[in-house]
Amino acid sequence: MMNKYLLFAFLVSSLASFATAQTRAPNDGQVAYYRQTALVSSDGKRSTGDNSGQFITFTHAGCYDSNKERHDVGNGFLKYNGLDTEKRIHIYYGDSYWGSGSNYYFSEDFARLNIRTSGGITYVYERTYATAGVTTSSLIKSKTSDTGGGGTIGTWGVTPPPPPPPPLPPPNTALEKKWYDCSCCKGTGNCRIQQCSGGTQQCGVCNGSGQRYNTYTKLYERCSNTLCRGGRINCASCNRTGRCNCCNGKRGSYM
Repeated sequence: MMNKYLLFAFLVSSLASFATAQTRAPNDGQVAYYRQTALVSSDGKRSTGDNSGQFITFTHAGCYDSNKERHDVGNGFLKYNGLDTEKRIHIYYGDSYWGSGSNYYFSEDFARLNIRTSGGITYVYERTYATAGVTTSSLIKSKTSDTGGGGTIGTWGVTPPPPPPPPLPPPNTALEKKWYDCSCCKGTGNCRIQQCSGGTQQCGVCNGSGQRYNTYTKLYERCSNTLCRGGRINCASCNRTGRCNCCNGKRGSYM
């Protein structure tokens, strides 16, 4: 009976440890620098970001704004809520410079970050390298006051963003993205060479016939162009696929 009890206790302990390991946040102990590239208002209007940067330190339980040495700057802590397997984003929720109820949404590879406030404003960040002399986050709460909607000018002399509008219903958690047409193919996805079809174009030596007339032998012979196959040659500028070689046929990219 005692052996059965010990076995049961061991299994419960093992399952609990496994569950804890499964919910551990990624990048434990790492610090990354993100630069603000855009701002999206609660009504969807996009404007250019202020280029301010935040150091973010990751732990096994979540993340927080820090300096480059991983020291907490006092903006708050955000708990890791797991990976949204459908949208492929990591979700963190908690307190930040922008107040309580902040959401940090990282792309699956942590290259992009959307910070969404309780007021519905989205700040778009991209991971990059801090320039020389930058040692701490740009936006830090005042030591003496906290408005709950975005820091104030305090001990560090940080200029706050505009105050958020009244709270709105929780927004969609998908990362804010914008589609840009490829400049080479103007968003068509097709090869830039007009004559290119299916990755090939008409041979200029035999004009697409695949043969040429030998005036000496009075016979038709195979085209003298070694690249010619039945009157057509590969379009090298589209990777021989017929797709634009700038975007590989994708017609553009998300930014």
